[in-house]
Parts: sequence; structure tokens; C-alpha cells
Amino acid sequence: MLDGFEAVPATRSSSTFELTEIAAGGIIPPMATVRADSKKRVVIPGATPGDVFDVQPEGDQRYVLVRLHRPDPAPKKSVEECLEAMDRNPLRMTLSWEELREITREP
Repeated sequence: MLDGFEAVPATRSSSTFELTEIAAGGIIPPMATVRADSKKRVVIPGATPGDVFDVQPEGDQRYVLVRLHRPDPAPKKSVEECLEAMDRNPLRMTLSWEELREITREP
């Protein structure tokens, strides 16, 4: 470990450690350290399953993680709105075969 520091578990259920100063002189803020596993995964304190992060490299061997927020989902359409949309955009072709040939063939 680092000189003047000791590793203490952050919580009982967590595998992360906080560095705290044991030598007299100053107080440093606690830093959470994590270790990547064989699949290059790390556990981020405070993250929940499904969170999405933007990874931004910042200098040599330094990364900044920015949590991205999902936009609120659009409200669901009512049955009437769905039926109106199907009427406006039918699934069947509205052109005759002759009209379609005229549109798609080169003169």
C-alpha cells in the first residue's frame, strides 16, 4: 500500500477500498479505488444496473466517466390514435400496378 495510508473497506458488502491518511499533518478526501477483472469490468460505487456512462480519455491513463440520463419515454398512444395512424398509412398498396410501373420505370 502507499506510505502513510492504510486501506479500509468502504462498506461491509463492498469490495472497494477507501484510502485514508494515518500520518499526522493533513486530511485528504476518501478515494474509491476499483480493480478491473479479467473481462475489463469495474464496479462503480453509486451506479445501478442499466446506467450508461460516457468514457472520456483525459491524458495518459486517466479516464472521466459521465453518467448519461435517458430521456423520459414518450406517452403511449391511445387506441383511437393508433387506429387513426393505421387509416392514414395503410399497409396495402393504394396504387394500381400500372401506376407503380409508370413511377418506377425509366422512360
